[in-house]
Amino acid sequence: MKDLGAEYLAGREGVQLFGLLSLYLEQEQRFQPREKGLSLIEATPENDNTLCPRLRNAKVEDLRSLTNFFGSCTETFVLAVNILDRFLALMKVKPKHLSCIGVCCFLLAARIVEEECNIPSTHDVIRISQCKCTASDIKRMEKIISEKLHYELEATTALNFLHLYHTIVLCHTSERKEILSLDKLEAQLKACNCRLTFSKARPSILALCLLNLEVETLKSLELLEILLLVKKHSKVKPKHLSCIGVCCFLLAARIVEEECNIPSTHDVIRISQCKCTASDIKRMEKIISEKLHYELEATTALNFLHLYHTIVLCHTSERKEILSLDKLEAQLKACNCRLTFSKARPSILALCLLNLEVETLKSLELLEILLLVKKHSKVNDAEFIYWRELVSKCLAEYSSPECCKPDLKKLVWIVSRRTAQNLHNSYYSVPELPTIPEGTCFDESESEDSCEDMSCGEESLGSSPLSDQESTFFFNFKVAQTLCFPS
Repeated sequence: MKDLGAEYLAGREGVQLFGLLSLYLEQEQRFQPREKGLSLIEATPENDNTLCPRLRNAKVEDLRSLTNFFGSCTETFVLAVNILDRFLALMKVKPKHLSCIGVCCFLLAARIVEEECNIPSTHDVIRISQCKCTASDIKRMEKIISEKLHYELEATTALNFLHLYHTIVLCHTSERKEILSLDKLEAQLKACNCRLTFSKARPSILALCLLNLEVETLKSLELLEILLLVKKHSKVKPKHLSCIGVCCFLLAARIVEEECNIPSTHDVIRISQCKCTASDIKRMEKIISEKLHYELEATTALNFLHLYHTIVLCHTSERKEILSLDKLEAQLKACNCRLTFSKARPSILALCLLNLEVETLKSLELLEILLLVKKHSKVNDAEFIYWRELVSKCLAEYSSPECCKPDLKKLVWIVSRRTAQNLHNSYYSVPELPTIPEGTCFDESESEDSCEDMSCGEESLGSSPLSDQESTFFFNFKVAQTLCFPS
């Protein structure tokens, strides 16, 4: 058997295939059905008025029968299921509309995948599927589905990954090509697509699992090692997290801060020590923006916190300063440092923080106002109590001496010797003072100005060195609080 390593897959063809794999991995999340919507369907009991998992699975079986009857390829079936699941995860669909939606998903997928001569007519599909709807019903529903999915119907599916993984494995193996049957793998994928559970899986992982199980049955160590290298390439690496963090900070700063307060990319890279270049940051910013459909300016818990705080203070006779906004913001920051609170609704998180603070103040008036705000926000009592307990626990841990708090030491901006010398020259040099003309009369105001200028010059010429605090103020650096110069 060949000695396999990372360089083994780095040939010209390998580079092209892995480039395509990177593209698919970037796109897959964009075409993933909403997990929350799928979970709601999974949790729905069977009755006549709601869509349950059994009805969805039965409809996918119908789609499978339609693709077989009209001789459509596997890609048409998989894409039709993807369109169906994405739509069902977005919309509350009644069971009576499901047959019409299924036909529409099949026709939309067929028009994308199949040759024009192989696309069945709408009337033929209606007749074969027995969906009891007219051609105009189908046309209207197709428009609704397309609009709800923002006309993004051509998706990256598990089948795309399965074909790509299959090609990569066969290109780098000395085994007989026919031992790894693509038809068998496609049939297995179809079977998985008929279960709602697998719609929640990432397409890349689902395809990799199918291929892995098939390779294990073949008992080929070579194929298994190649597959492990593919799996390693498909993983999101923690080393990218620092770059992502810097990008998120810069994107947020550009939205929130004044232009004069936005730090440069190079300064942020240097201070954060994220070990990536400005071009890496630019590429990652583009990826993040595309993944979030350029919807970066969000309504956050801080927006709700400010609004609730304003509402409470507007309707109270208490002293305004007793409810500190700075303290509430600090508590919100503490909560944001825990992944758990990313799952909480921003309105509830803000309400919990305000509620806990009001309780410590023991003000009945503030508490009554807050209850009215809670009622207006239509916050569920059970949900509120659940998150309130978690917030209370988090803040208690955060204020305890055992908690690992951030390092409060002054941030040091490390510079090279040459940069330090340049900074010495530019910042410690004696400012040029205007020449004082002789034998000229000054009025009183002018003489005062001249004295002020001279006094500034005298201070800068003083022999005593500047203290850390004074030099920080003198240099006016916003990010660094202390400058260290090598002796």
